[in-house]
Amino acid sequence: MLILGVTIYLFQEKGNLSDSADANETQTAITKSATGTNGTSPGVLLSLDQHEQLTHGGPSPAISSGKPRRSGTEQGIVPTASEPVSSSVSQQLSPPVVLSDAELSAKFVGTWKSSYHGTQEITLKADGSAQLESRLDFLSSLLYGSKLSMQLTWKVQEGVLTQVIVDGVPQGNVERLVANEGGTRSYLVLEQGETYFLLAETDDPKSVLRWERLAH
Repeated sequence: MLILGVTIYLFQEKGNLSDSADANETQTAITKSATGTNGTSPGVLLSLDQHEQLTHGGPSPAISSGKPRRSGTEQGIVPTASEPVSSSVSQQLSPPVVLSDAELSAKFVGTWKSSYHGTQEITLKADGSAQLESRLDFLSSLLYGSKLSMQLTWKVQEGVLTQVIVDGVPQGNVERLVANEGGTRSYLVLEQGETYFLLAETDDPKSVLRWERLAH
């Protein structure tokens, strides 16, 4: 029995020594790979890719999942100055086209409709005269009547459209309107298209009118 017990003990010790040697070899291999034995810089920790390449001869299964890496653009990274910019972006960065006063005046000639305390139809003529027909909403009609017909002059100067009331009927209501609201209106052109204008009053930029073309 004593001989049998000694034999079992020696066998167990041999197995422990073998496990310890394997662990030491693994630790030595990792230490060498981190200190430049395999061509990397000494003292630099290996990435997961490098470690898998050294130990298994290939990338980590987690990295080899079959999903391609996204490019910098797909990850939302802004291209550097050396990278080409798409033509659409270049077009967006282009300055807007600015029309001369003469060109803008030519675009204003015609009949337009707008809505402001009712509805208005205004015809701007090439000679600088204009005719305004206004149908007022209920509250405005209490002061100025339900309809006003007015003659105006107009011009475009430095990109600003200016209108001046010259005369109108009913005369008393038009005179009251001029006394209360003033007889001159000036507008900045915010936006223009083939069939519309967006205009903001210079005295009140928050007051924006949309003119829709009815006729040339």
